[in-house]
Amino acid sequence: MEASGKVVAIRLPENHPIFQVERGKRSEVARSWLDVGARLEQLDEKIGRLDEQISRVMELLEANPLDKSPSTQEQKNSFDKEAFLKYFE
Repeated sequence: MEASGKVVAIRLPENHPIFQVERGKRSEVARSWLDVGARLEQLDEKIGRLDEQISRVMELLEANPLDKSPSTQEQKNSFDKEAFLKYFE
C-alpha cells in the first residue's frame, strides 16, 4: 500500500486489541476502525436529534390529547352491515 495522506500518532495501552493484528496490517485495520467510529458518532448524533424530536412530539400530544371519539363526518359515513346484507336476501 502506498503511504499517502496524513499521519496520526497516538498512544495506546499495551493490551489494546490493535496489537493482536499482525504487523503490516495494523494501519489498515486501525483506519477501518476509525472510519467505523466516525460513522457511529454520526449515528449517535442522529439518534440524539430523533430523541429530541420524539420528546417534542410527546410533549405536544400530552398538552393536546387526540380526540378519540369519531367525528360527525365519520358517523355519517359509517357502514351499516345489516342494511347492506338485506339487499342480497
